[in-house]
Amino acid sequence: MGRLVAAALVVASPLLLPPDLSPMLGSSQAVHARELASGSGSRVNKDPQSLLRLGLPKQSKEVRELQAALEECQDSVTRLLYSNANSALGKAKGVLKSKSAAIVKTVPKERVADAERLLATVDQATDALKGQIAAGQVGAAAEGFSKALDAVTQVEELTALTYTVPAPPAEFANLPYLKGRATVDMVLKRDGAQFDVEGKLYDKARLSLLPFAILPICHTPFFPSVTPHSSHLSHPICPRDDEHLFDCSSK
Repeated sequence: MGRLVAAALVVASPLLLPPDLSPMLGSSQAVHARELASGSGSRVNKDPQSLLRLGLPKQSKEVRELQAALEECQDSVTRLLYSNANSALGKAKGVLKSKSAAIVKTVPKERVADAERLLATVDQATDALKGQIAAGQVGAAAEGFSKALDAVTQVEELTALTYTVPAPPAEFANLPYLKGRATVDMVLKRDGAQFDVEGKLYDKARLSLLPFAILPICHTPFFPSVTPHSSHLSHPICPRDDEHLFDCSSK
């Protein structure tokens, strides 16, 4: 029986945060994250790893600048826009040079050394990226971006440790609620139909959702409306070339 194993990364805070709860995270942070996530014009942020980073609370302007610059550089390299990539890389180096201290101040005191080590890793990766971009080494650059952005993610996760999850509303006090992130596994089936994945049919779609929530797990804004009859499921599924996102196999 065919089986599709997919990891659908879903971010709920602050991107899907209800308007009346935005002040809990700070309105400027929520607005800034929404802008980075949605983009403008034809450039819409569809990178699930980027969206997960943007879902982390209490992030400083400086670390968001670093993240945005590296992601812009990565995007430009994939488009072979090397001049734009060099410009974005220069922004990232500028943030690392002048604003690293401000970023480190946002992590718990006992994790300062870890943050400094991670930022040093980012700095080393950007040094290597400069030469790889100049040589047009797209494959090598991809590994460099992965290393740099993974380190940025870890820095942001350290900062998120300082966030205090608010208590749920009284009517949900007797229910379990999510403090941070968790994986939710789902299996989707279609009555009398199959899932089309690049021309290959599968009977099941197995998804792992990774939501970030600050409310009880029953609160619907944090879970997408996905049913076997959802209209988007009638269209072919096109997996990205990323082993962390999709593992299509016939088993």
